[in-house]
Amino acid sequence: MNKNNRSFADTALAIFPSREGFGWIVFDGPLSPVGWDVCTLAKVPGTSKEKNARCMKRVESLVSEYHPAAIVLEAFEGLGTRRCERVKKLCRSVVSLATMHGIPVHIVSKAQIAGYFASAHLKTRHDVATVVASHLVEIRHRLPEKRKTWNAEDADMALFNAAALLFVHYGNPKEPLQRNACVRRRQ
Repeated sequence: MNKNNRSFADTALAIFPSREGFGWIVFDGPLSPVGWDVCTLAKVPGTSKEKNARCMKRVESLVSEYHPAAIVLEAFEGLGTRRCERVKKLCRSVVSLATMHGIPVHIVSKAQIAGYFASAHLKTRHDVATVVASHLVEIRHRLPEKRKTWNAEDADMALFNAAALLFVHYGNPKEPLQRNACVRRRQ
């Protein structure tokens, strides 16, 4: 669907900050991606404030381009979260930007993600990413290899983590996604 001719009522933007920047994906309804990428803007040397400023410029352009009805983030503060201070500040800035634009922010906890994918018996983020890739042919080719413990996480994992947030956002908790389920795409 041409993004200029679509309704924005069910459009959601998920942002997943990473060490190098953030992954993002926009759905125009369940399992309907219309845009996605990984922004590695934070790779450039500088202070965390400068890195976050570069990331926020890109987030602002995404909000202007896609006009999301909701922004979805993974829980970044509180018990059970292990995010560095730079990422927490970035997420707070995203929440502030959304508030200024009147866009509701949905925070998804790791427990909600685990619950949504529970029936598929997934244990790691890579397991979740594999299921996400099986349902989204558009990004399947970007699924990184399972990382070794001693390697840093591939930047593209942020894209799959963002997509998992939207699966939960649009999902029905009474019917969690199955590993081999046949999901029908919205026409």
